[in-house]
Amino acid sequence: MLLPIGIVQQQSAGAGGGAAIVLDTFTDADATALQSHTPDTYPSTGWTVGGGSITISSNEALSNAVSTYFIESGLSDCAVSCDIKYSSGNYADLCFRRSGSNFWMVEIGQTPYNVVKLYEMPAATLRGTGSTVLSSGTFYTIKVVCSGTSITVSVDGGADEISYTSSTYLTQTQHGIRAYTSGNRYDNFKVESL
Repeated sequence: MLLPIGIVQQQSAGAGGGAAIVLDTFTDADATALQSHTPDTYPSTGWTVGGGSITISSNEALSNAVSTYFIESGLSDCAVSCDIKYSSGNYADLCFRRSGSNFWMVEIGQTPYNVVKLYEMPAATLRGTGSTVLSSGTFYTIKVVCSGTSITVSVDGGADEISYTSSTYLTQTQHGIRAYTSGNRYDNFKVESL
């Protein structure tokens, strides 16, 4: 679709589907530390440890403690997605646009909320809450689309759960996963061009 000059089409969480700049199906030997694991596709370096311990287990990433891991993508405007299963009483996060302790994260998990929530770090400022009720022990595909100042979040390919606009961390290109304790599982991590 052609748009008048100066008009930019907003991307929704259904966007993405461009080239997979980062793809990780976490296929590796059990107990391999995530930072020692080689992703399927990545532009420069593999996973870096922000803290904690994540290892490979049955071709999924498994948190063994409070953990944060990031990977460089080279893209700030992109779609970031991951299949995430949180354990009972726990939280699991998909992180994006990180620089040091500053980043965005989408959190799923734990009663009484059991919905997706968008936070701006490091102060954990809540910026949006979804409505789809989630359950521990089930994989959900969480997808974030970052396009300029627009951030949208969806669950399992559905309608946007959260739409938010911010000029914070616009140029950061590291994205990743985070856990609050052991037992969370992650699979099919992707960063795609828009």
